[in-house]
Amino acid sequence: MQLTEGPVRQSFSNVWIPMISGVLAVKAIGVSDAYFVGQLGEARLAAISYTFPVVMTLISLAIGLSAGASSVLSRAIGADASAEKQAEIVTGAAGMAVLVSIAMSVLGLLFIGPVLSLMGAEGDILKNATWFMQIWFGGVIFLVLPVATNGMLRATGDGVSPAILMSGTAILNIAINPVFIFGLGPIPELGMQGAAVA
Repeated sequence: MQLTEGPVRQSFSNVWIPMISGVLAVKAIGVSDAYFVGQLGEARLAAISYTFPVVMTLISLAIGLSAGASSVLSRAIGADASAEKQAEIVTGAAGMAVLVSIAMSVLGLLFIGPVLSLMGAEGDILKNATWFMQIWFGGVIFLVLPVATNGMLRATGDGVSPAILMSGTAILNIAINPVFIFGLGPIPELGMQGAAVA
């Protein structure tokens, strides 16, 4: 869909209305984590609460990367750039997302303990929160790359596909959360860390 064609109000609506459901679905992941981990006890719930500010900071960085990629690509599309030029932008943005993911993983694994300690976590709460975030940082690319990709899809005027991807990811996460947290069949009980694996 060309964002430069048709009424402006309709073009905006086609992009942002589907995204509302996608964003709400992603926010539900944090609620799901808190709900299931809360069933393990107050100490585990306290531990996971320390991870939320760190996770939200990293999500904000990913959204910033997505917004930048979306801006560059949408301006190229609006200027009738060639398909090759648009492909270069997409490839470059995806490559940057991978590099940012690697940097976030390395820095996170090195410094997450001291960061959580500065936030006031201590004892078993610090240990559990650190372990949770170490697992989370190991898979941070699965957050950053899809967020960047969603931004580029929106730049083309497609608001539905990113919303479906975000909602699908959230539904899958919420469905497998209890499986990894409490265990099921051959999958062992991983406790709080199961939420990070999911």
